[in-house]
Amino acid sequence: MALFNRKSARPDPAKPQPDARVYGRHYSGMAPWMIGLLVTALIGFGVYMAFAKQLPFTSDGYRLHATFENATTLRSTNPVRIAGVNVGTVTSVQRDGDAVDVTFTVDEDGQPIHEDATVEIRPRLFLEGNFFLDLDPGTPQSEELATDGTIPISQTATAVQIDEILTSLQDPTRRGLQKTLSGFGTALNYQPTAAARRSSGTVRTTSRA
Repeated sequence: MALFNRKSARPDPAKPQPDARVYGRHYSGMAPWMIGLLVTALIGFGVYMAFAKQLPFTSDGYRLHATFENATTLRSTNPVRIAGVNVGTVTSVQRDGDAVDVTFTVDEDGQPIHEDATVEIRPRLFLEGNFFLDLDPGTPQSEELATDGTIPISQTATAVQIDEILTSLQDPTRRGLQKTLSGFGTALNYQPTAAARRSSGTVRTTSRA
C-alpha cells in the first residue's frame, strides 16, 4: 500500500531547475494535438481559397445569366468587361438544351444592369489569350435586372472567328475565292512588257481611228 500512497517528490531548491520554456514537465502551453489541428485547418482553408476564390458560406453577390447559342470558347474565370474595364467574372458555363447558359457576376462598379442589356463573347488581346464577356449595361429607361436575372439569347452574340468563316465555305467557294485573290494580287503586281505596251498603243490608235 505504501507504493500507492507515495507522494510525488518535491523539487530540491538547492538543485538547478529545468527551464520552463523548454517543453517538458513544466510546459503549460497549447497541447501538441491542438497545434496540429490548427495547422491542418489553416492549410485546408488556404487550399479552398486557392480554388474557390471566395469565402465559404458567402454568395457571389450580384449574379446574372446569359443565354448563348454557342459558347464553346468561354471558360469559367474569364473576365466580364464594360467599356474595357473588368467588372466581374464568369462562374459557370453549362449546356441548356440547344443553348448554353453562362453565369457571371458583376461588381458594384458595373451596376446597375438593365433588361435591355446586351453581351457578346469577344477575343482578348493576343498576349492575354482566351475570351471575355463584353457587357453593355443597357439604357436607364429600361428596368433593372434583379440578381439571377437572365439576358435572353436575342441579346447575346459571339464574335465570328476567321477559322469559322473559312470552315463555313464549301470547296467550290474556297477555290473561287482563292482565284479571285490571286487575280487581284497579279493585277497589283503586274509589270507590262514592251510587247504588251506596243500592243496597248496599237489598240488605242485603232480606237481613235
